[in-house]
Amino acid sequence: MIRSALVVLALSGACLAQTGPISLTFDEPARDRWNYPFSATPGTRTNATIFGATGIEGFDDRDGQFVIGFDTAGDIPTGMGAGAYRVVSARVTLVVQNDLQFAYDATQDELASYFLSDDPEYVADTTAGRPIELYATGYRNGFTIENWEETSEFGGPPIVIPAEGARNAFAAFYSGADDVVDLSRQVRERIESTPLAIGQTTGVAVGELVPAETVFTFDVDTCAPGSTAFFDASFDAGKVNLTVTSMHSAELGSTEFPAFFTKENALSPILGYAPRLEITVIAVDDADLTGDGVLDLFDFLAFQNAFDAADPLADFDGNCTLDIFDFLAFQNAFDAG
Repeated sequence: MIRSALVVLALSGACLAQTGPISLTFDEPARDRWNYPFSATPGTRTNATIFGATGIEGFDDRDGQFVIGFDTAGDIPTGMGAGAYRVVSARVTLVVQNDLQFAYDATQDELASYFLSDDPEYVADTTAGRPIELYATGYRNGFTIENWEETSEFGGPPIVIPAEGARNAFAAFYSGADDVVDLSRQVRERIESTPLAIGQTTGVAVGELVPAETVFTFDVDTCAPGSTAFFDASFDAGKVNLTVTSMHSAELGSTEFPAFFTKENALSPILGYAPRLEITVIAVDDADLTGDGVLDLFDFLAFQNAFDAADPLADFDGNCTLDIFDFLAFQNAFDAG
């Protein structure tokens, strides 16, 4: 794994102690898998296609999924429990491998727009294309974030043959570390959800077909429902596994859906096309915002500047609102050393 870590360290006596916001850049994942029931090359495929199979019995609504995983242990403290971590920012970058096969949609579509057209609750989609969505990853059948790998078995016994509801790793919503909802059958189960991010690009206008080598970025909404619970569980274990998915139709042999470069593609290390993660985290509300290993006036100034700039770094109480309570939370963290 290629990784550059911009982790601030401070000298204290003869020891190095990690302080301040932890900013990491992973230039490629430790794991990436085209998570599809009929893949003959799990974990080694050179591209990953994402698509839906809504209304097709025996297949998940989110049928072709793409799991990307990064190892954070050693850079972000592990085993600290829920509430110990605060994600300031996180961005995933993917590069499109196929050419002019799908239209760019920059916004989330209503769940009812995926219903069959004769469904009384169906709502027509008014935008071209379908969005590319980033979700958390959940597990079943004895698999966990600790033991699931890109080459792990796809799934157990299906709810409906051949593969519906069977996958061991899946796009998920976290209500808590032990309360995880599988979104693979989201349409038929009518589960409303908010993704962690919607893929965006500046290289293509909304509604236009997307050419190969287009860069998509996914800026995680750290205030999205379930985001905190997911990242708490991930950093606690030292691994962040995310799932990229879409509902582009793959019916009747269609190829009008996205395909992304994986780390196994020969062009990825040469051109930087592998999935990428940039993330900044504060562990246990560290008040050393300057990262110099000393709590002093300059940390107060750094907090004030972040607050004035509406920077999430200043959201010390983690409620996604900047107010007087963040000043109090920062003061408490500062006093606690």
